[in-house]
Amino acid sequence: ATCVTPSPVGATGRVVSSSHIYFLGHEQQGEGPPSDGWIQYATLPNGSLSTLVELPQMHPGALVIHDGFVWSTGGGRIWRVPSTGGPAEELGDASGVLFAASGSRLYFWNDSEISAYDSLAGGFETIASVGGSLMDARLFDGWIYWSTHPTTTEPSLLRRVPEAGGTPTVLIESVGHPFAAGAAVFYSVGVYPESSVLRFD
Repeated sequence: ATCVTPSPVGATGRVVSSSHIYFLGHEQQGEGPPSDGWIQYATLPNGSLSTLVELPQMHPGALVIHDGFVWSTGGGRIWRVPSTGGPAEELGDASGVLFAASGSRLYFWNDSEISAYDSLAGGFETIASVGGSLMDARLFDGWIYWSTHPTTTEPSLLRRVPEAGGTPTVLIESVGHPFAAGAAVFYSVGVYPESSVLRFD
């Protein structure tokens, strides 16, 4: 393995593009009111860290790169910044964890649903009920995949739904996390170290 760049102190979110790695973080650690946040970046393969933008009074959340912008959440708000630098634009309220973007839509999950925020028209639309306590979610090739934690009455389930919405389909019963790579969705199954990887084409 090669060290690309040291992670900055206070980083809580990371995302990689074809040419850069971006970090979202804030100055304050631990309990207390929100502190000033920032997005920093480094040019791959081994560039030094630079500050893309400073964000006022917020606890940073997640990062997504899409359509020439770095999108982030924090302090319950949605922000976007040109990936080459510029002022941060505050778009509106967030609705859970930001995990993907496609077209003009940003996708979020929370304890009850997966939703989409239209960055042009504004406002949220429910895509699907998660059907349990959500563990992880990914968008790949027009489909949203997510897994749920097991309960006393139901195992962990991997589901998917079209990104435009519809009826979720259960793909497999097992503990694991979906992740995308190449031309398929890969799904880690089992508990470390006795885990396997399944592929859904």
